Amino acid sequence: MVWKIDERYGHLVENGDDGSEVYLDDRTPVTKETLRPCFKCSLPCAPGQHDPCIVNLPGTKNACCGHGLASWPDGRPGRGYVALEDGRSFRFSALASAEDIREATALALQEKPLPEGFVYDEQKHWWTGMTQAQYDYVIAGTPAIIRKAVEQVLQGAPLNEAYLQGKALWWTGLSEEQKREVFALLHTSVDELAAEAREKA
Repeated sequence: MVWKIDERYGHLVENGDDGSEVYLDDRTPVTKETLRPCFKCSLPCAPGQHDPCIVNLPGTKNACCGHGLASWPDGRPGRGYVALEDGRSFRFSALASAEDIREATALALQEKPLPEGFVYDEQKHWWTGMTQAQYDYVIAGTPAIIRKAVEQVLQGAPLNEAYLQGKALWWTGLSEEQKREVFALLHTSVDELAAEAREKA
């Protein structure tokens, strides 16, 4: 879990007393067996898979239906998004229906205006115009830039041993502010790695 209070498919979660993830409403553990269905559509979800209500969106690299949450747990708006393979993306209210999201995606792929409530992001993603080899170059280099960013934020403090051994995620043990600092560094570092990929790969 990245943040102190986060969400799993629209259900708020936090770290329990022992550090394990629990649902905020009733403190039950979050496990593979207790994963709740999407808060919005009530369909079962699975880690690493597309949201079931918008599975297999054409021309799409990744997407989130928003799971019925009007904002992120930390208050940021714009829960739903679609990131297209060509690097463009758009956002929408998490209350938008699956049919509306599919219609907006079809219009975006035709480079037509989006329906009301759907808005294109101003900037394109780092993979815009990349070959598969260039994209793979960035993916392969990402673990190194994550480690460099964490080391920079920690300013010489030792990295989490479990992270170094591949047994924990990079944010384990970092404060909320440190996580935000790492994310800010990663944004720039990924852009730099993408530029490098375009030259070398």
